[in-house]
Amino acid sequence: MYLDKSSFEGKRAVCYLRKSTDDAYRQKYSIQAQREQMEMWSSNFGVITEKYFIDDHSAKDFKRPGWVDLMDYLKKHHTSISLVLIIDYSRFSRNDVLAYVSINQLDQWGIELQAIDQLLNYEVPESLIMRGNYITMPAVDNLWRSKKVKRGMIQSLRAGNWCAGKYPRGFWKDKNTGEVQITDEGKLIAAAYDKIAHHGYNIREAQTFLNLRGVNVTFKALSKMLRNVFYKGYISHRLLGSEIVKGNQPPLVDPTTWQLVQDILSGNKKSGKNEDLFPLKKFLQCPDCGKSHTAYQRKTKQKPDGSYREKKSKPIYYKCACGDISGKKLHETFSDMLSSFSLNHNDVDILREELEIVFNSMQEEARESQALLKKRITEQSQFLEKLEKKYINDGLDTETYKKHKESTLNEIHKLESALRSQVQLSNPTQFINNSLKLVTKPSKIWRDSNISAQRELQKLIFPEGLMYSKKKEEYRTPRIHSIFAVIHSPTKEKTRLTNGVNLVYSTTAVPRGIEPLFPG
Repeated sequence: MYLDKSSFEGKRAVCYLRKSTDDAYRQKYSIQAQREQMEMWSSNFGVITEKYFIDDHSAKDFKRPGWVDLMDYLKKHHTSISLVLIIDYSRFSRNDVLAYVSINQLDQWGIELQAIDQLLNYEVPESLIMRGNYITMPAVDNLWRSKKVKRGMIQSLRAGNWCAGKYPRGFWKDKNTGEVQITDEGKLIAAAYDKIAHHGYNIREAQTFLNLRGVNVTFKALSKMLRNVFYKGYISHRLLGSEIVKGNQPPLVDPTTWQLVQDILSGNKKSGKNEDLFPLKKFLQCPDCGKSHTAYQRKTKQKPDGSYREKKSKPIYYKCACGDISGKKLHETFSDMLSSFSLNHNDVDILREELEIVFNSMQEEARESQALLKKRITEQSQFLEKLEKKYINDGLDTETYKKHKESTLNEIHKLESALRSQVQLSNPTQFINNSLKLVTKPSKIWRDSNISAQRELQKLIFPEGLMYSKKKEEYRTPRIHSIFAVIHSPTKEKTRLTNGVNLVYSTTAVPRGIEPLFPG
């Protein structure tokens, strides 16, 4: 039986439109074209269209915002709706199994699904066969497309181009130039590799290092990231099987450092071989020869019979071009020097008040910065929504739409990265107590800490490192952190003899005011 105007006239319908690309010149079924076609058909057949529902999501399932809204609408109004109109079944679904689930739901409400380009008379039983063909063909087409896409992806991956979705953290592709770039977050991830490979950090310490600097990552996620060959300039993917290819992206770390981290993670190599013994290695410089101090552990002497002398611990030494220095002696004198930077307990209350001011100021600045970033993200998101509506409803040309959409998404990406990089300081008591502990007992903290914490503390107090002269047996520092410079005021500048080693303190740096003791 042929379907004419009398078969539909006076019926109420909702219309479902879906597109799968922004390019209206390549996509036959753009939203604007579908709507015009739907309006013309409804007018010719006398159908009353109640509402339009629009999607730009894939038809592989029905978890699409537009379709979900349509079904929610029909739950409330199915008694007054007779038809759901689509252009053809490829707009409806590309999954034949899930398509029948949705059709059965419509049947229960007494609502008929009609594709205006593929009209079916359901009073004729054979029409169900035709509907089955219409529904199955998009699913078959989808399978062929999937195979073609996979072949193309494999070729692209083998050519060194990442095409499998979002880039790993630390990388970003400039859509204008096509160049893959390392982000600020990527530079911090590279620093984490270096900390593990060369400075004795374990994964937990590397995680803390990153989190404090705004790179929020879990222990499990970081463990997985560190094993990703993408960071050393290679590509692996399940489509390639066990094959690993050279990528076109810039390497975040050199292959040697990356492999060293893998050996440490797998337990084949101790983190920073013997580095735990040498906290002052490369931190000290010799003013006489101009070289940084390296370090080593002396081997146990061999007996005449070939066996080795038993020793509880092998002695360690620092060395420069001027000769070797006892590591034990250096560590003792360095610890003694740190004691002179301890804050007098009588001054703790004064510093506590100053730290409260610092914390409140930092919190206020952070809140203002975060509020401004969130406001700008919201504004850009709202602009994007308006842009979508103009493109769909008002016929905005595709070239203008794509241009503004891309620039807006890039701006949102930058704002979100800036927001993630904000350091969170939510516990004033912890901040103040940790700061006071650091300035009242720096020597004890240094002695009791692991290698990574020791080096962080050294760098915090002496930002430009220390000079140690073997000839004069004395320490010198060009600059001290402002907090410690205030504690160790010029009135304390002196030379004294401790364990036979002269310690010369210099506080020539001009204090720059109170700063956070644990910078992000």
